[in-house]
Amino acid sequence: TPEQLRVILNGNRFVAAECSRTDCRKSLGLGDDVCVVLTAASLLPYKGHALALEAFALAQSRVGVEMAFLIAGRDEGELPGLRQKAESLGVTGKVHWLKERADVADLLQASDIAMLCSEQEGSPNFLIEAMGFSLPIVATEVGGVPEIVENGVHGFLRPSGDVDGLGSGLAMLVADEGLRFRMGREGKARALARYSMERCCADHIEMYAGLG
Repeated sequence: TPEQLRVILNGNRFVAAECSRTDCRKSLGLGDDVCVVLTAASLLPYKGHALALEAFALAQSRVGVEMAFLIAGRDEGELPGLRQKAESLGVTGKVHWLKERADVADLLQASDIAMLCSEQEGSPNFLIEAMGFSLPIVATEVGGVPEIVENGVHGFLRPSGDVDGLGSGLAMLVADEGLRFRMGREGKARALARYSMERCCADHIEMYAGLG
């Protein structure tokens, strides 16, 4: 029955980066004055990398701040087409194709904004991890994303396919460091309170204790 159902949220250990923000950026060839956007997801059609590239290009055209886009994820055959997409949008030099990485924490440390433009999602850990690093979010309002990110509080959520909305939200964050800080701070507080491994384990213990 519905009364017997119990939802337990994902637990995350929030692994710390192995380098400072400056050193993480140096390893990627990025200076401290660049606004860095990160997405970490396998290169699959439904993950929306093409849409993310369009939103990034739109934001870059609207702000006078140097930007870089880090794209980390295993290529599932999409990379050649995405490279062509970046070239057609005129952002080839700003996009860093990082392929599959084991040091996502270091990439988060180096970044200012996290973006995920999927057409469909469950409960993406990438957004939770990004919030744990105080990054504001720009994402599509699909699946379980609205349960993680509150629009206007922890970042900006827009419908899948809304290039202008995603690009505008990204541009607002790029242009306003104070807004990035406030949304990032709120996001970190939410991530630690709702998605810590300690909270997840405690909820499991409580659930099993109640079965008796």
